[in-house]
Amino acid sequence: IADAARRLLNDPAHYHRLVENCRRAARELCWENEKFRLLEIWELLLE
Repeated sequence: IADAARRLLNDPAHYHRLVENCRRAARELCWENEKFRLLEIWELLLE
């Protein structure tokens, strides 16, 4: 864990990549989007 923390402190480009990846994941993997995927699955199962 300490090595990972040091890398974040010493490598700003890596840190900013991780931040952007987290923001993208938060946008894409929210319940608002997941509900549509789940509804599609249920519709397929109930056909």
